[in-house]
Amino acid sequence: MEIRKNLLRSPQKSILRISIGYALIAISLIMLISKFIENIELRFFDWFFISIFILNGIYIIIEGSGTSIEQLLGKAFIDINNETIIIKASIFKKKQTINWKDIKTINLTSNRIMIDNIMTTNLSNLEYYEVKEINEILTNLATEKGIKINNE
Repeated sequence: MEIRKNLLRSPQKSILRISIGYALIAISLIMLISKFIENIELRFFDWFFISIFILNGIYIIIEGSGTSIEQLLGKAFIDINNETIIIKASIFKKKQTINWKDIKTINLTSNRIMIDNIMTTNLSNLEYYEVKEINEILTNLATEKGIKINNE
């Protein structure tokens, strides 16, 4: 038995979000052009405000197109096989690996896995059926290897 789940979610595609992103960029460009037409000097605050609007617009367009910024920056996953459990809980955390032979107890809740009070992973961003699938595989492998399982 083996499972590998991506812990990062892709956002839904949304034409509304894409439109809002383009609107933010358009507003900032209109503001920039109007300042140049009226010969008004751009101050630090103006540049800061315009750049925040443009960056926010780009972010909203990327997310609205169905691509997650987190997925562009890194990976987060859980990989369970017959020999090891490998967990990378977020893009900012290190990958943790633990061998089945080193595990004494596994605590499973509806949204968390805790292995020997050492390795903890939050599964709240996954769908219910995915959490259930992970819990079933962990339970089956643990009983196969004689490891104590606590389901809460």
